[in-house]
Amino acid sequence: MKNALHLLHRSIMGSLALAIGFGLIAVSTVSAATSPYVTQEVNVPLNQAINDSVNGILPYSTSHGVVEGSLASLSDATSATSPTANVIIGPENTWVGITWDFGAPPEDKIWRLDRFDVWIHGGDNYRKGYRADLSVSLTGNVDDFQIIPNSLHWQDLSKNDQFNHIRYDFPEEFIAGDKPENDQYPVMDFQYLRLNSRGATVKNEEGVDVSWQPRFVEIDIWVSAVPEPSSLALLALGALGLSLRRRRA
Repeated sequence: MKNALHLLHRSIMGSLALAIGFGLIAVSTVSAATSPYVTQEVNVPLNQAINDSVNGILPYSTSHGVVEGSLASLSDATSATSPTANVIIGPENTWVGITWDFGAPPEDKIWRLDRFDVWIHGGDNYRKGYRADLSVSLTGNVDDFQIIPNSLHWQDLSKNDQFNHIRYDFPEEFIAGDKPENDQYPVMDFQYLRLNSRGATVKNEEGVDVSWQPRFVEIDIWVSAVPEPSSLALLALGALGLSLRRRRA
């Protein structure tokens, strides 16, 4: 069975400085993130991407356990001013996995994950907490997904007039952070990508902790078809003290 990722581990070449500033949209406040891939923006207009890899209606599946409550049709927002009719999910007190199938890449190519954006309505106060990570698979089997290291992001989002925007940027090569939890890995050789929305605990009007799933107004994803590394390239990476975790059938 193929593995889902090319994960380049910490190199013997020494640590690189943690990448800061991804050249993101210059707006409002950018909050501190718990994931090194993430930049978070508060109170920003909804930016409806028209050039992402899953533009329009998005395929999805739920995973592990019964979803409590209804699961709305998964589609991008159709209006930047009133997108609430297109909200993706909203079941309480449950873990939800949403999966996208990118299909087989072109011949002699593999998929590389470049960017993943989620938009959450800032006025939805009781669903404002975001706690989620990303995982990938080559088979799509529910238990055959591998979590992208350091992709868990846990943030209590601000209630605001517009939207909370969480953007993941993935590097083309391994970037060593100042500590292992800040390492950034290239994500390659997959067909399925899953958002693992793990719910967030916030206080209700009575001050009682309640677990909520945020309502994702829009999700935009960018992937690239890149050449499959040759055996010589893999050997060269091994000589540098890098580890590629990859199994072939």
